[in-house]
Amino acid sequence: MFTSLALWGLLTSCSEDIIHIPNTTLRVGGVEQVEGTDLELRIFTEKGQCVDAGVKESEMKDCLPYVDRASGQVRLAFDFRYDSTQFEVPLTSEFLEVYHMGARVSPDQPPMKVEIIPHNPVRTPQLFILVIDASGSMNEQDAQGMTRMSKVKEALLDKDVVKGFFPEEVKSAVVLLNFTAGKPTPIGTPGVEILKNQKRYKTLVRESLQPQGGYTHLYDAVDYATGELLQNEEVKKFLTLNDASPTIIVLTDGFNNLSSADTCGDNAVRLSRLLKNLRERRTGEGVELDLRPTVFSVGLGRPIRPRKTIEDSLKRTVVDVDPGKLCGKYVTNRIDGSLETIGIDNASLEWIAFHGGGFSYIRQDVEGLGKAFQGAAAERFEWFELRYAVDQFYLRRAFESKLRLVAFATAEAKLMLYPSPWFDAPTGTPDESGWARPTPLRASAAVVMPILGILISVAYLGAAGFNTRRALFGRTRRVKPKPPAGGGPGAPPPGAG
Repeated sequence: MFTSLALWGLLTSCSEDIIHIPNTTLRVGGVEQVEGTDLELRIFTEKGQCVDAGVKESEMKDCLPYVDRASGQVRLAFDFRYDSTQFEVPLTSEFLEVYHMGARVSPDQPPMKVEIIPHNPVRTPQLFILVIDASGSMNEQDAQGMTRMSKVKEALLDKDVVKGFFPEEVKSAVVLLNFTAGKPTPIGTPGVEILKNQKRYKTLVRESLQPQGGYTHLYDAVDYATGELLQNEEVKKFLTLNDASPTIIVLTDGFNNLSSADTCGDNAVRLSRLLKNLRERRTGEGVELDLRPTVFSVGLGRPIRPRKTIEDSLKRTVVDVDPGKLCGKYVTNRIDGSLETIGIDNASLEWIAFHGGGFSYIRQDVEGLGKAFQGAAAERFEWFELRYAVDQFYLRRAFESKLRLVAFATAEAKLMLYPSPWFDAPTGTPDESGWARPTPLRASAAVVMPILGILISVAYLGAAGFNTRRALFGRTRRVKPKPPAGGGPGAPPPGAG
């Protein structure tokens, strides 16, 4: 019994600022917040925090930190706080950077991988501003005779998309715009019409959303929707009265194009200007977090550049976008009648969505467009489970995990994790997706305690056997005392022997 208690003490011993995770051999340090961010990123280390975040008892095992050294996997759960109140956000692994021991965990470099599991979906009031390309190319037909605009309209009328724009739980609305050259045109009554019911929305999509011809002033359309439009009195009134957030969804089938002479490289300066405006409107002084515009981009067609070549570090470049990084080998290619026949400018769409706090989708059919619109209108979530994997070598000693929110708002936090240096927890059980599920610590105890018992028994039996022989047979050999050296009483006479 004493040995068992001593073992448990060694496993769970820690200083006052280190917390032991129940039923594991893992210990964690306190969470350290980075100062000057918009939100507090709260990583859960205690059950009370999980309960406070709305975690159900059945999900508690997914809330507390977990490390599986055999598979190199780490699991953390967290939420976001604004003025000490839980702040729900839409979040994917695209929006969260994960660092292990100071190095970025890159999902495209096996064995590293990252997955975000959202929990407790909630609907929040939103004003969806749909900015639809109405240039001449939107009238082009595919092999089945379906125009690009027809695909967009069918996707916008999908029942799940409509439900996303007009959820029953909260009051949301839609503003419809189309754009070609110059300022986008509101669809509906003169001025800007805020569509507050499904019937009116469906009518305008069916009857009024049509190609207009002309060039594609994509950047001007995004600039208008995130700037001038949000200063419209009716728009401001709806956002204020309903505590709603503006969500812009811009769709195009091509490139930003102001004239027939434009090349891809000409767009670098224009994009830089737009991104600076986006940054100011989202994070400038005095901008309320709830009123920040969130921009999602949807490209209809084939991407002209592989997505993996649009590096994260380049997407974060707000000033002086490099033409070569934007266009690759197409810097000097003319857009009109040339590049637009090859594909769409997915690089610009990636940059716009990233700095707009949203996500970029590239789709080619009605179903894909529908999924993109649903993604932009998705619920927000109360808390999140992060799972990431690295080489198991890097989990053999204490390590630091750091999480950084890089879209919608800024937030960053880190903590130290201390796996037991000499006694590993039981290996997790992989689920169908390959992530390890925790195995209770008692599984290890069931193995270790019998072994300790055997060792103690062997030590005890050795002593017991010796004492038994003494009791049965007495001393088996008498040892003759050694005479004192140098004579004296009891010493043999000289020459004796």
